[in-house]
Amino acid sequence: DQDRATIDKSSTLPHDSAPRVTSPAAEEGREAAAEKVSIDSEEIARVLTSLDATNVLAGESNVPTGSGSIPTAEEEIQAMIDSLDKSNETVAKYLYKYQQFASDLSLEKKIELISDLVKYQD
Repeated sequence: DQDRATIDKSSTLPHDSAPRVTSPAAEEGREAAAEKVSIDSEEIARVLTSLDATNVLAGESNVPTGSGSIPTAEEEIQAMIDSLDKSNETVAKYLYKYQQFASDLSLEKKIELISDLVKYQD
């Protein structure tokens, strides 16, 4: 009769209500499952971020921003090459001017300039 009373009481509980008393093992299982989902989510985010970075660096896509897009590695390298080309042109221009200037100087003037430099280094 007591079993029947227990069955009657339990049948009046809503079917979707969570059990009020859980065992420590059940609680540990629930925590372990939640932690596994969290770790899996972090791993998925890490992989997707890595894939996005790989695609951008490989020049396969641009990342949209408010002001356009972030340049790919290929575009960055080309910009660096262009900058170095411009620097080389400037150096070549000044080297040519220096060589012209040096060729116009007499030997005595060159010695005088070198002597002045040595004085100021001491």
